[in-house]
Amino acid sequence: MPTEWKITAENAFSEIQKQIRKIEKFASQYSRELSKSYGITGPQIGVLRMISLDSSISLTELSRKMGLHITTVDGIVKRLHRHKVIQKKKRATDKRVVEVSITAQGREIISKAPYGRMSRYRTNLQTISDEEAQRLYDAVVRIIELYGASTIAM
Repeated sequence: MPTEWKITAENAFSEIQKQIRKIEKFASQYSRELSKSYGITGPQIGVLRMISLDSSISLTELSRKMGLHITTVDGIVKRLHRHKVIQKKKRATDKRVVEVSITAQGREIISKAPYGRMSRYRTNLQTISDEEAQRLYDAVVRIIELYGASTIAM
């Protein structure tokens, strides 16, 4: 999508920040809509869908598959457990490992809930060329470098 005026080094910060805030606002609004309709947020639906793919999955494996930090996943899982849409149990062979599985109530929610914004984003990304995908990736990496956040582990 072309910009209305030329981005310069002088105005880049404010203009890029506006675009990043649009993403954040969209994510927040979408999550609120899902919460009103289904009682759980967009990120919770995403985690619930990932849990539903396995009969039982450890928090570590769930974190790896989701590309989220373990503490983020743990917080989401705790809220899902409070909503009674997942079950948590210690692994029989190693009590330090917590495994989660979806309940019937959880399956009912994901059967009705739409796929989230990240699914739509992934689908849309698959429609662009490899060259455009590389340019987008490089631009995001560069923004992260400019933020000074390139050393943050994920």
